[in-house]
Amino acid sequence: MAKEVDRGVIIVESARISAIVEEALEKLSFLASITPDVMAHRDELSQIVGDEITRIIQEQRALERKYEGLIAQRAALKALSNKVNPPLNGKHACASVCANGKVSASAVLRLVLVLML
Repeated sequence: MAKEVDRGVIIVESARISAIVEEALEKLSFLASITPDVMAHRDELSQIVGDEITRIIQEQRALERKYEGLIAQRAALKALSNKVNPPLNGKHACASVCANGKVSASAVLRLVLVLML
């Protein structure tokens, strides 16, 4: 009697596993049919990503120039610090440019990683 129950449980579990595997295969088949062929669109993707990298690099250079200007301004203000207290917004501007530069650099790295895939 116990063997019949075990055999029945095994048959039911086997049927459940089989149904789950079949459903997973159907879903994977559907995903494969709707996923674009990456190799066919490789040139388009390279152009889009290349344009994006170029834009980010130009943005990075502009941020670096702005940062250099702010550093020079800070140095000039430090020279006058004995006479006049520098405004706080200069410090905030430097921090803002630094933060934007980090974001821009990380965006370039993400796009390079996408190209490598």
